[in-house]
Amino acid sequence: MPELPKIGDKDRMKPLTYDPKTGQFVTYDQIVDGNATVVLPENLSQEELTSLVVERHRVGPDYKMGDLSGKMLNRDQVVQEIKHGTSFGKMVVQAEASYLSDLLGQINAALKVKGPN
Repeated sequence: MPELPKIGDKDRMKPLTYDPKTGQFVTYDQIVDGNATVVLPENLSQEELTSLVVERHRVGPDYKMGDLSGKMLNRDQVVQEIKHGTSFGKMVVQAEASYLSDLLGQINAALKVKGPN
């Protein structure tokens, strides 16, 4: 029986999807509470997906990430790479889209088994 994935407190404020109808980012808690529509990354436009990934990286504590050349980037630098559509930025968007698609699939599977409260 699928269970809801465990999401740490600092990651709960990061949006998991974007609802084009409302123009709002959607968090884990909103999905679990049944207060939001789940739109999978593959159903978002490239602009919506990029905005979602930028918001996910903008929210939360700073971090460091290495690019393919070994250069270390902080959160703001990663956000700029994404916004400018560099090869590294595009790779970050693809990785996030894959992660979010898997995570949202797990959440949907667990919620379907759980049923209405």
